[in-house]
Amino acid sequence: MSSTISKDFYVNREKGETYIANLRVVSIIITNICKFLDEILGFGAETIVHYAWFNYGRNLFNKILERYNTKHEALEFLLTVHKLMGLGIPNLKIKNQTTPIIIVEIKNPPIKSLEGSAKRIIASFWAGILSEYYEKILTCIHFKYDERINTFSFLVCPALI
Repeated sequence: MSSTISKDFYVNREKGETYIANLRVVSIIITNICKFLDEILGFGAETIVHYAWFNYGRNLFNKILERYNTKHEALEFLLTVHKLMGLGIPNLKIKNQTTPIIIVEIKNPPIKSLEGSAKRIIASFWAGILSEYYEKILTCIHFKYDERINTFSFLVCPALI
């Protein structure tokens, strides 16, 4: 038994496989892995998690773009996939198109704390996606979590290189 959830999100229940854009994905409790990395590597964990998720976002965007007509369609698909991956409900508020400045808000995120490297899972993932979308290296800063409305937010903007 298998099901296609959307054009590029496919689950084969018999084989226990899930695919996004023909890439096999696995479901894990990533926050526990981040906690372990934080204990072992201290602040270095944040750098590793950032680069891993930043590059994952970039690569996934490019893989999705191969299957869609426009960058906008690829971005819309990734907004949907974000929810299906259990990472919360994303909302992008574009403040400036020329010099990309985007406020990213995630409702019901799996990350409920700004401590340690876990915040980089979602933030760096979107920095990578949006870097490819805008064809500029972007980074994520100004992390916030509002417990009252269960929303994690951050700013994606040009990296100072």
